[in-house]
Amino acid sequence: MPWYDPNHLVELNICAKMITFTSKSKLANIMNKILLGTALLLAAPPALARTLTPEEAMARATTDTPAKMRPFCNASPVLTLTGKYGDLTTYYIYSTGASALILGADDLSRPVLAYLDTPVTADTQLPPQMTWWLEQYGKQIEYAEQHRDEITFADAPCREAEGRNAIEPMLQTAWNQAAPFNDLLPDGVVTGCVATAMAQVMKYHNYPERGKGTVSTQYGGSTLSMNLDETVFDWDNMLNNYPSDNLGTAEQRNAVATLMKACGYSVKMDYSTTSSGASEYGVCPALLNNFGYDTSMYLHTRAWYSDSKWAEILYESLDAGCPLLYSGLGRAGGHEFVCDGYRTDGYFHFNWGWGGVSDGYFALSALTPEIQGIGGNYDGFNSSQSAVTFIRPPQEGLTCPEAVLGVTGGLLFTFSGRTATVYGFIYEEDFPGHFQNISPTDGIFDFAFVISDTAGSTETIDIGGEFKVPSNYTFEWISADMPETVADGSYRLTMAYSISGTDNWKPLQTYDEDNLYAKIHVIGDDIYADGSRHTRFSEPTTALSQGQPLTVSVKASFQDSYQDAAVDRLRAALVDKNGYELASTDYTSAIMGSYRTETMQFNGGPLSEDIATGSYTMKLVDEWGDTQFTWTAAVGEGGVDETADDSSTDTQWHDLQGRKVSRDNLAPGIYIVRAGGRTAKVRL
Repeated sequence: MPWYDPNHLVELNICAKMITFTSKSKLANIMNKILLGTALLLAAPPALARTLTPEEAMARATTDTPAKMRPFCNASPVLTLTGKYGDLTTYYIYSTGASALILGADDLSRPVLAYLDTPVTADTQLPPQMTWWLEQYGKQIEYAEQHRDEITFADAPCREAEGRNAIEPMLQTAWNQAAPFNDLLPDGVVTGCVATAMAQVMKYHNYPERGKGTVSTQYGGSTLSMNLDETVFDWDNMLNNYPSDNLGTAEQRNAVATLMKACGYSVKMDYSTTSSGASEYGVCPALLNNFGYDTSMYLHTRAWYSDSKWAEILYESLDAGCPLLYSGLGRAGGHEFVCDGYRTDGYFHFNWGWGGVSDGYFALSALTPEIQGIGGNYDGFNSSQSAVTFIRPPQEGLTCPEAVLGVTGGLLFTFSGRTATVYGFIYEEDFPGHFQNISPTDGIFDFAFVISDTAGSTETIDIGGEFKVPSNYTFEWISADMPETVADGSYRLTMAYSISGTDNWKPLQTYDEDNLYAKIHVIGDDIYADGSRHTRFSEPTTALSQGQPLTVSVKASFQDSYQDAAVDRLRAALVDKNGYELASTDYTSAIMGSYRTETMQFNGGPLSEDIATGSYTMKLVDEWGDTQFTWTAAVGEGGVDETADDSSTDTQWHDLQGRKVSRDNLAPGIYIVRAGGRTAKVRL
């Protein structure tokens, strides 16, 4: 039976206008009203980043996707806008008479950031939603520049879009927030982006015939109410477009204004004449309770998913014929809009709810899969995004989604005897995280240890639970004993959960999938974390000579403040320039104390006489095949000139790397000795 601290079961308080995350985690940002936190895609950069000229940006885009760019270039595009974030030039907008492209202006960025359905001129008022989106792109370029030393690059090209079909934009509407959409609202207040986005998705489905219940909101010190039971939605009289020179008939205006009013009141819109806002957390209850949409809809928060999983979630909703509501967090206010299409090259189509202005296909993720090592949450940018998927009229056989348990960041395991205590932990920030029921459904969860030995055999060990976690509640840790049936050995350990009473075990949901496990060593009545990840290796001493035993010593300093003790179990291997392993020592184990330094000694058999003399790479390898430390060492000629016991002070002793060493207390091995004008290799 696992233990948890009931005093740390904490609710994420959700109010109409403010969402306060009570966890200490940096991911638990304060949100007020609805905003978008998406940014645009960065491509793998060259060695040194720089700002591109407009001509260079266009040339790069043309080289990257010549077939797609050719028709655009043939239409004589003109540079109409240059985007900046602080001192950084981040994008260029080129436009023809029919469409526009947003090109990356920094060679860290993707060549083409977006394909717009409409042209952009110097007088075009860009949608605030898209302006904010591009600002986030600038933030991420800046962040990538500041963390350039952490960036690594995958060898394989991006293939994230393989196997997906194109989905043409589903919405036919190009609605906005002013007249005639706000005709039934007081004092000319605008409808708000939440209401406009909801209304466009509902128009796509032409559902429902009428609403349910009474909805209300506050404005100017008064309560505004609307009886939805008596409100019939006139779908046939709602036009796809209401151009400024022809806002439609009275019936056509009233039809769309009635829908906008119902949507706004249902989410308790905070109305004003310049901008109207509402909480994203009011959308699902309104669609379910007031408009009768299917219970299979789901509000996903971007921070819980990897880039590839997030794209998969959005695509699955679109592939099912369900446009989705996309939202997030920003400084100057909130924006919600609709994602309704997909291209096979990985771009998603967005309808900004701005009368069709700048609708188009935009890159979704912050960084491409080729760019790695910066950290899964990109300084919190992704934490501000969310999406409501599978919005559709009631479907026979569909049920409310089951509860999902997530963790902010990865997992941190600590051990006492055979008891394992597991915490959420944000590794890129070295900061505690938490566990959370991230679904709209209350859950009762069971837990399991999942262990895999070094041969790859996996076992799932049910440790019980029946732990009730309401929707959006968090807890900090869970603890359980490892059964005695787990034999001594080395394992990879992670945790899984299931809905109580089932055996459908699932991994915890997170964006940081690489840190969901620990390497452990079970030794008798104790479990030790593998310490290699947090050990600083230094001062290697290597004896490498043809036909002689491989002998290595390395200083190991354990740097983990979260573990009282850990085990380093490693072997030393000699590899050639192609990475082929030529020789290896046996495994050596050392129990490491927190911030304690040990000298690890590695011994192996004789090196083959066929190994040529020269410079090679030595590496320390753990039982899972992961390299923990590398250095350069030289292989010398075979043979030993003599066996030495000479302790003369006139004799100079050197290791096989040529470094001078003291004769006193030398470890057994082979050394170079110089005395009386004579040099020899000797074995102690």
